[in-house]
Amino acid sequence: MLPHSIRPFAALQGTLGAALLALAALLAAAGGAAAQDAALRGTVRERAGNVPVAGAQVSLPALGRGALTDSLGRFAVEGIPAGTHDLQVQRLGYAPLQMKVTVSAGATAEHTLLLAPAPASMAPVTVTAMAVPARMRAFEARRQRGTGFFLTREQLERQGDRKLAEIMRRAVPGLRMVSSGDGSGVFIATERGTGTTPGALSGKPPRPCYAQVFMDGMRIYGQSWGADATSPPPDLNSFASHGIEAIEFYRPGGATPPEFRTDTSQCGTLVIWTRDR
Repeated sequence: MLPHSIRPFAALQGTLGAALLALAALLAAAGGAAAQDAALRGTVRERAGNVPVAGAQVSLPALGRGALTDSLGRFAVEGIPAGTHDLQVQRLGYAPLQMKVTVSAGATAEHTLLLAPAPASMAPVTVTAMAVPARMRAFEARRQRGTGFFLTREQLERQGDRKLAEIMRRAVPGLRMVSSGDGSGVFIATERGTGTTPGALSGKPPRPCYAQVFMDGMRIYGQSWGADATSPPPDLNSFASHGIEAIEFYRPGGATPPEFRTDTSQCGTLVIWTRDR
């Protein structure tokens, strides 16, 4: 007969042993059930050319299981309960395929699934084109030639609320600008010269050689000599960038195109196109 101190321990051993046996039985049953699951494998091919279809979605919607075909059109779906299931195959450019497949416990079913080509149709797209004004077509033609510096409406809008003088300084490398003595204006001055140099303002000390300015194809400023020789061009910052459609600038030295070439274009040419109201 066991001492009283040993009996409870023995009883505990018996209880644990029974629990472990029950757990092992459950695991064995679960493993047996898993072993009875079936698998579905096969290839998805195009019905007409019998070529493999990659990237097709093969699914068993009711079970939430599926797979994508590889570059050879192959697929494999594991862990399917035995029985008959709805199978669905989808791929852009092909008609959807729906069929029933039957799989046996512990077995692998093999299928070749054929898809019929069906080009996807899209809703009609209506494109509305706005007529491009002739002046802007000419601007684009000059821009394609690339002999000057050009700013489009989109580029100007990206500059935010910057003043035109700053925008021009960023757009044209090495551009020289001068300010009026009282700080009331900023102007493009491409070079300096004396009164004996054509295109330069007369008087000493040497004065800036201002670029001529066109607005919507009309010249609004050109270098002059004589009594009004010191008259500067319009202040760059007097033009609001949000009202400008496009800008062209040509350096001195013959870069100005024929349509803007004048007797005062040797100091460079600034062309401003305003937006249509």
